[in-house]
Amino acid sequence: MKRATEDHVVKAKEGVSLEGGALTQFLLNVQEYDQVAAKLMRRLRADRALIDIIAEGDLEKKADFEEKKTLDRLAKAIDKAKLKIESKIEWDEEHSLYELVLSNGSSGGARVNWAVASTPEYKRLRALARSIAEFDKPPFTISRNGDKVTKENSAAVLAYVMEDAKKEFTITRFKGLGEMNPDQLWETTMNAETRTLLQVKLEDVVAAETMFTTLMGENVAERRKFIEENALDVVNLDI
Repeated sequence: MKRATEDHVVKAKEGVSLEGGALTQFLLNVQEYDQVAAKLMRRLRADRALIDIIAEGDLEKKADFEEKKTLDRLAKAIDKAKLKIESKIEWDEEHSLYELVLSNGSSGGARVNWAVASTPEYKRLRALARSIAEFDKPPFTISRNGDKVTKENSAAVLAYVMEDAKKEFTITRFKGLGEMNPDQLWETTMNAETRTLLQVKLEDVVAAETMFTTLMGENVAERRKFIEENALDVVNLDI
């Protein structure tokens, strides 16, 4: 991302101008927001428009679910956006809190409640939304070496800048060192002058052994259970 933003200047409304480190951080926030939003989309079985409304809402503390008025504001925002989603506020007797039940007719009621709002991804989503909002003043004009192009939203800016930067790179992936050509193996792995070594520490040997045997062992049922319980928490998955 740092390399991608070296030669770009992005200007928007209200005198917003981004370049260098500020542009790098803005686009990193946009990129992470997309990743976290995707996780909540799967968890709530919702589309991106709904997640954006939730991120901009004011459901943050447990106390926000103790009264109907805060949930009612979110329900009205959803109705105003005309997302074809039915919303209703219900009382959760088990936790003595209100929750917003959402349905689009084809899926059962996804619930926006304290259990969702207390998750790390929900809190991170709201923090990122606040950081992005400061500079998110579309349309954006992107300048590089005298060339200019206009983009209508921050996601389009991210895609354009990254695609522009990738023109100078060739990205390859290998399943193992044995697939590399000799010169590639030397440059990336064997040459002590240029290679990068990352140290991995196993602070808890028992936990590490349990994780390894769960994922790499012969107990299929345990591996399936682990994947089912943790699939929605994946942020970066490289296949």
